[in-house]
Amino acid sequence: MTWKTLDGDGCSGGAGPQGDPGTNGTNGAAGANGANGTNGANGTNGLNGVDSTQSVGAVVTGAPGTNVIIANVGTASNAVWDYTIPRGDVGPAGPSGQASFSRLVIWRDQFTVITGAIKSIAPSTGTVYNVLARQNPGAVGDITEHYFTANSGSYTVRFQGTRSTSGGIVQWSVDGVNFGVAQDWYNMSNVYQEINELSVPLLTTGAHTLRATVTGLGTGTGQMWLAKIEIY
Repeated sequence: MTWKTLDGDGCSGGAGPQGDPGTNGTNGAAGANGANGTNGANGTNGLNGVDSTQSVGAVVTGAPGTNVIIANVGTASNAVWDYTIPRGDVGPAGPSGQASFSRLVIWRDQFTVITGAIKSIAPSTGTVYNVLARQNPGAVGDITEHYFTANSGSYTVRFQGTRSTSGGIVQWSVDGVNFGVAQDWYNMSNVYQEINELSVPLLTTGAHTLRATVTGLGTGTGQMWLAKIEIY
């Protein structure tokens, strides 16, 4: 059959089929950055802190072998630190000591006055180094002492001084125990280099106190003119 084209108002043909999708277009250029925003307002100031203190509390001794303990018994702002320090272990026994002396020389001026007048040093021709020590004035009840150490044993005490018109009666003791008879240091005229010896009771190892006590005036004034004392 042959179709002819008609002039004039002929009928339109139907819609053709849909064409294939086109390809995507390229991305557009990035836009310019926006303007910066305004700064925010400052925050309010914080509150002032409180002052803190540090102090030491109790310091005690702990048992040997324990740890050191440091504890705050106060607060965080007012600390009080307690310390516990362990005691050291007992050390080994030391070696046996040797004799503390073979001959101990005590000068009279080394004695300590317990009761009575202070000591004075007086020149005395004919004595050891030409000087003597005494309590002046002397009186009944005058007491002087000297301290020494010794190993256990028996000792002799040798007194060297001057018997004089002012000499008194003296009783000697060690650790509160009298030994020997009381010595009378009176004489009508000076007797220099007078020597007396007394035996001391058995001593134990350790420290001891040698004491001189004026127990009477005799015919003198209670003074004791001694230069030196030796213990051996």
